[in-house]
Amino acid sequence: VGGARPTETTGDELCCPITRAPTPYPVVVSDGHTYDRDAIVLHMATLGPWSPVTRMPVSYHLYENRAALTDSPPTPLPAP
Repeated sequence: VGGARPTETTGDELCCPITRAPTPYPVVVSDGHTYDRDAIVLHMATLGPWSPVTRMPVSYHLYENRAALTDSPPTPLPAP
């Protein structure tokens, strides 16, 4: 999973730089970028704790990106 680009939007939807698709569970990682939770968890489990955008080390802590949740109120994320 390489060559990710910074977070993009398509219309009103936020796209994950890993999947390049709209993200239903947006999370922020310590690199400051927003990813789809499932995509970044798989990336970290497979390739380790580094940013696919900056290629720098990141923390395993994921934070819900509440600003990216537009149509519904924030809900707790299930544990990865």
